Amino acid sequence: MSSCFHFTDQCTVDDLRVNKGTIAPSTASEESFELLRNWLEKCPDEHAACDLFQEQNLLDPYVPERLVFIPATGKPRLVLVDPELAQDKQYATLSHCWDSSKFPFRLLTSNLAALQSEIPLQKLPQTFLDAFEICRRIDVQYLWIDALCIIWNNRLDKEAYFTTAKMGSIYASSYLNIAAARGPDDSYGCFSYNRNTDLVKPLRLSIKHGKDTSQVYATGYDFSWDKRFYSSPLSRRPWTFQERYVAPRTVYYHDDQLQWECQYLGNETFPGIELPLNHRAFPKVPLDSAFMEHRGERLRVGMHHLDIYPELGGSFDVWNQIVWNYTRAAEFSCTQEKLFAIAGLAQKFGTCIGDTGYVAGMWIWCFAHQLLWRVATFPKVVHDPKQTPSYTSKEQWLAAFRGYGVPSWSWASVEHGRIAAAALVTRPDDHDIIVKIPEMGVYPVYPVRHHISNDDHDPFSGPINGGRLRVKGRLAREGLYL
Repeated sequence: MSSCFHFTDQCTVDDLRVNKGTIAPSTASEESFELLRNWLEKCPDEHAACDLFQEQNLLDPYVPERLVFIPATGKPRLVLVDPELAQDKQYATLSHCWDSSKFPFRLLTSNLAALQSEIPLQKLPQTFLDAFEICRRIDVQYLWIDALCIIWNNRLDKEAYFTTAKMGSIYASSYLNIAAARGPDDSYGCFSYNRNTDLVKPLRLSIKHGKDTSQVYATGYDFSWDKRFYSSPLSRRPWTFQERYVAPRTVYYHDDQLQWECQYLGNETFPGIELPLNHRAFPKVPLDSAFMEHRGERLRVGMHHLDIYPELGGSFDVWNQIVWNYTRAAEFSCTQEKLFAIAGLAQKFGTCIGDTGYVAGMWIWCFAHQLLWRVATFPKVVHDPKQTPSYTSKEQWLAAFRGYGVPSWSWASVEHGRIAAAALVTRPDDHDIIVKIPEMGVYPVYPVRHHISNDDHDPFSGPINGGRLRVKGRLAREGLYL
C-alpha cells in the first residue's frame, strides 16, 4: 500500500458511498464498464444541474458531417450523416493526444471512398481501437474522431479549417466524451490491464479519539480529482479544455482508474460521491441564456467569487475564469492556437450574453476593462520554439499560422504564461474607465492558394495577422520615485 493517505473529514461512511464491490486489475473489465453504465444512466435521470447544462444544446443540436459507424460485429466504417436524420444519431466523441508523426493514418480525399466501406484496423493506434470497444460495450453505435472524420489533405485545407471551427458544437452535442488520459500519444490506448487494485479501493479504518471511535476511509493521495486530471498529458493539450468544458459528460481513462465528470464528479474509488460545481478548481458552469438571466444566484454555486454587480460583472467573471484556467497548463504550438482551440467556447459564451462582438479573445462590450489583463505566472518549462512539427494533425496543422501575429493588446498574444484579469469587469458602466476606444479590429488572413478568402472570416476562429486599436483619453504626468 502507498504510505501517503488522504483521510476524509466531516463525512460519515454512508455519505461517501465508497466502492465496496470488486475492483478488477483491468479498466476494460466488466466491473469498470458496469460502473460506467451506471454513471450514464444516473446522469440524465437524477442530475438537475446536468439538465440545465444541456438545455442550450438541445435548442440548436449539431451533428457532424461524418461519423464512424461501429457495428456489433465486423469492422467500423465511415458514414455520411443525413441532415434529415441527424436527430437520431447519438454519438460519442474522443479526446486524445494526436501525434501524427507516429500515427500518420488519417482521412484524405484519396481514401474517403475506401473508409466508407471499412476502416483498416491494422492502421489505427490502440486508442482508437479501445474507443471502438468502449462504444460497443455501452451500446453507442457512432463515434467522432478528428483524425477519421475531417479531411486533412494539406496543412491549410479549407474543410479542416471550417470543421475545427465547429469543434465546440461537435463535443457539446455528443452523448459521451471518451478521454484517453493515460499517455502522451495514442499508442497508450485507453485501458490499463495491470493496475494495483489495493490503491484504488479505499481502506476502511477505525480511529479512536479518547473514548470515541470514528470510521474513516484512507485513499491514495491522487484521489484529488483536479490533481489527477491536471497531471495527465491530455490536460496540457489546448483543445482538451474546450472539449472538457462543453461536453455534457466525460469519462477519463487513467492508468489507475476511471474518472467521471458531468456537473458532478466520480471515480472508481468513490463511484457514488457527487461533488458539486464548487468542489473543483474549475467548475463547468453551464453557458445558456437562462443561466445568464439568473446568473447572480447560479454563479454563486458555480464560481468561487462574484463581484458586486452580478447583473453584468457575473457574466464576465465567467470569461475571466475561463481564460485563467485555459492558460493554466495548456502548451500552445503558437499564439493563433490560443484563439482556435477556444473558438467554440467563445461563440457559446457570446450567444449567452447577447453579444457576438468578439475581437482576438476579447469582447467589444466593456473592452477597456479587458485591456488590463496581465501575466500572473510563467510555466517552468517552455518548449523549444525552433522545433517545427509536420503539418498533419490539428496542432501541427496550426503551425502554418506560426508567422501570423495576434495583436499585442490581446491576452492571446502571450504564448506562455497564465493570464489574470482578462475580463475583470467590476461595474455596470464605464464610469471608472477614463479612456474611450473609438476603434478596434483585426486583420484576417487566408492564403489565396487554398481557396479561403477574407469573406469566410469567422471572428471566433478566423486566423489573423495583427490588429488595430485607437485609444482616446487625457494624458497625465507620472513619475517613478526610487
